[in-house]
Amino acid sequence: MHSYSIGNKWIVMAALLMAVIGTGCDKKSNDTPVEKMVDVAKNIRFEVVEAEDADYKERPALHSGKAGQNPVEIFDLGNGVEAQVSVERVLDKQKSDERRFVTRSLSEHNYTLLAYQGGTLKGALVGNVVNNQFVPTGPNPNLVLPHGTYLFFLYRTDKVTFDQSQHQLVLLRENVDEGLFGWTNVPINQDPDQYVKFTLERRGARMRIQLEGEENFGNISATLGMRLDNLVPISITYGLTTGAEDPNYDEVSENVLFPASNFDASLNAFLSTSTYHYFLDPTPCNSLQLTFTGGEIYNQPIAGKSLIFASDEVFGKNFSYLVKVKLRHNIS
Repeated sequence: MHSYSIGNKWIVMAALLMAVIGTGCDKKSNDTPVEKMVDVAKNIRFEVVEAEDADYKERPALHSGKAGQNPVEIFDLGNGVEAQVSVERVLDKQKSDERRFVTRSLSEHNYTLLAYQGGTLKGALVGNVVNNQFVPTGPNPNLVLPHGTYLFFLYRTDKVTFDQSQHQLVLLRENVDEGLFGWTNVPINQDPDQYVKFTLERRGARMRIQLEGEENFGNISATLGMRLDNLVPISITYGLTTGAEDPNYDEVSENVLFPASNFDASLNAFLSTSTYHYFLDPTPCNSLQLTFTGGEIYNQPIAGKSLIFASDEVFGKNFSYLVKVKLRHNIS
């Protein structure tokens, strides 16, 4: 009986010790800090702006000659007509329709926000850019993330394609003007409000062609295509986890219409200018060729005549270009 009582005593003591240990473990577990989370749709303010103007004072010359001058190539078009061709970056910041075209206010279009961390997509939101702020839309926009550093991407939904399987953004040449996207790498750790800024860029340039004549001329049509067997970028893919930007090359061909000319008193000449044509970076200017398909200049048919843009300029991101074609009497 005595030994049995002692055994029971030790059993009771052991049970009490285990209970104390268990209580201590529970208390330690309850004291573990809870991971802080942030509701991206509600507690982060996303400002969206376009890239600022480049400093044109420091821009490289378009050629190896004197600064401020652009090379002129002369082409004999036959029938006593020659074309003097030059390529210029548009520099006049006072003329809003001719300035470097990244400075226009962002229109209220649909955009998509992607959140990446460690090469993994953590979530997405769709919304609109209103008054230069990304505003999530939908009945219940939801993206809750733990505190940490994230790589956020923002792109215009209808002009840029997201390939989720390859973690890529895809932009076609015809969407250069409005296919804006950008990214920012930022720690999310401020409660209750966080500020994140996106700077969006275009991935190419725009270009217009201006005909100039000494006499009034009517409508002239042309085709803008490839010189010899050159190829130009028709799309780019941007790797969201690698940062690699890869162009895909092919031929391009576009119709160009020059309406009947108007007299410009400041130049004492008759002018006609095409609409804009868009090209991805890097498109070499001298890979393009303009071939006239209809119209007359100085009462001479111009169809079938071609000229190239001989500049060594590469159409860069966010720039605006003007190709000047001065049609002159060839008296030589």
